[in-house]
Amino acid sequence: MIRTLLIIAAAAAVGYAFSLSYDFFEALYDFSRHHESWQLDEIFGTAVIMTLILLGVAIWRVVQLRQEMAAKDTAQREAQRLARHDVLTGLPNRRRLFEIFESHVIAAQDSGRRLAVLIIDLDRFKPVNDLHGHQMGDEVLCIVAERLTRLAVGRGVVARFGGDEFAALLEYEDESDELLRLVHKIVHDMALPIRVRGISMRIGASVGVALYPDDGEAADVLLRNADIAMYHVKAEERGSFHFFKAGMDSALLERIELEQQMDEALARREIVPYLQPVVDLKTGGIVGFEMLARWLHPQRGILLPDRFIAMAEDSGKLTRMTLALLEQAMEASVAWPSSFTLSINLAPVQLLDPALPSQLLDILARARFAPHRLEVELTETALVERMDEVKAVLAALRKAGIRVALDDFGTGYSGLYHLRELHLDTLKIDRSFIAGMLESEDRQAIVEAVLHLSQALGIDTTAEGIEELALGEKLAELGCQLGQGFYYSEPLPLEAVDDLIGRNWPVRASA
Repeated sequence: MIRTLLIIAAAAAVGYAFSLSYDFFEALYDFSRHHESWQLDEIFGTAVIMTLILLGVAIWRVVQLRQEMAAKDTAQREAQRLARHDVLTGLPNRRRLFEIFESHVIAAQDSGRRLAVLIIDLDRFKPVNDLHGHQMGDEVLCIVAERLTRLAVGRGVVARFGGDEFAALLEYEDESDELLRLVHKIVHDMALPIRVRGISMRIGASVGVALYPDDGEAADVLLRNADIAMYHVKAEERGSFHFFKAGMDSALLERIELEQQMDEALARREIVPYLQPVVDLKTGGIVGFEMLARWLHPQRGILLPDRFIAMAEDSGKLTRMTLALLEQAMEASVAWPSSFTLSINLAPVQLLDPALPSQLLDILARARFAPHRLEVELTETALVERMDEVKAVLAALRKAGIRVALDDFGTGYSGLYHLRELHLDTLKIDRSFIAGMLESEDRQAIVEAVLHLSQALGIDTTAEGIEELALGEKLAELGCQLGQGFYYSEPLPLEAVDDLIGRNWPVRASA
């Protein structure tokens, strides 16, 4: 088409040049007839020169037109490419994935293989932008894109849908574990450290999988079902994967609804602190409380943290929620004895925020609650993710006088190195070791080993999950200082705490 237009344009330009030359020659001839000094050869020479000039102009215009049309064609092709590809990573976008879906279905069928649709959503990407800026976030996304592309080589295509969400069309052998191994590999590689500008970070990803044609035959249906499976992972266990199953969409709808309601719930104080007492195992007296979150949902009733904490973290609302709960607990703390402590749980992502110590201290100062009475609890997961940054934040907390506890000790990856480097104040022995300790010599041996270790390091110990008096007495005999569990009290709303403090302690099961 372009070549045809150029030929027509060239012919028109040449014809126009000769037309001008003829007109010029005719005018010149008429002029010479009235001026006898002009000779015919002079007239002809002048006409030839003018014809060549005009022809040159015409050719130049043709060349210019060709360049303009080529540039326009290039721009159109680039616009079409950009409309179908992600600008940052160069990967196909959603539109392009829909366009090539049918061809991948046909290719898989022709080769006797099957096709899977994956939604891959990064777990801890938002804090990268919040803490280090969008330029750093863009570099992380490019590294993620490269990893996924390498995994998909020879198997299919990876696309980016925007933000921290990716998708993939992958072929696999039917009646084999090829797809399962590939999905495991994706989850594993996404959890590997990403190093950008000297900073190492772990992002992780949750993956939802839908199969063609079992879970749908159209691209939009398969992507929707893979998205539902991915949200199921987010709600249950991030950093893992799920294959789509019928009925999962109800869980997705609930999550979406709760996420939309969270801002208003925080503003209306529907998300509130519940407090569980921590007791001195020797005396049975209360020494403080652990703060736990509950959502008093007007339609769904009391929601436990596993229904909304991960969602709050994904949406960037977790720190806001933690601070709001702490403020409510501080309002109630004015009636407590001055020796009582309060423990709050922090997620790994919160321990990367250098602003956290000042935010906590500001709330404590307004409530006139001494910093040494506050204890922050971190999980062992936080110790293996960006250790240097976690250490810096914990050092700032300790410098301010806030105590640091390691929660669920024994269930993760921490070792003597972490215990020594972080200068912890308290170890909390996980309930999985406490439950059945009286009947299991192995569990009791583990508890004794943890207690000996903590005593040697000068660290206090708290036993979780005490549900009978004999357990508390045995733990006290072994040297454990503090305990908590349903034997002493379940987590209570703030209005019930004053009554609990006013009782005669120690509390017994019949109380």
